[in-house]
Amino acid sequence: MNADHLALTRVPDALTRGRTDQPNEGDTVNREDYLRQNAQVGTYYQPPPELIEDVDGIPAGFAPSDCDWGYRAGVGVTLAELATVGLTPADVPKLTIINPPKEINRD
Repeated sequence: MNADHLALTRVPDALTRGRTDQPNEGDTVNREDYLRQNAQVGTYYQPPPELIEDVDGIPAGFAPSDCDWGYRAGVGVTLAELATVGLTPADVPKLTIINPPKEINRD
């Protein structure tokens, strides 16, 4: 397994950096994260296997992943999110640009 293959099997760092199931204070998506996500759109990946631990929490082995292969279909971002990191839609053509929801005046 080479480094390129390993890079494609991991979730983008911005989604997992220092997290368990809740985002850490101050964790944000940066320019490199958007560029990496753009580069991975249209690629296949294999999810990593699950780590199996014994009753003391010591790694005992790996279980195969539930899914053989996955396909990275893309990410939706707003123009404002790209602008905060200094990117334009031309810099990340494979990402989907979405419009933010419009406020509805219910008065």
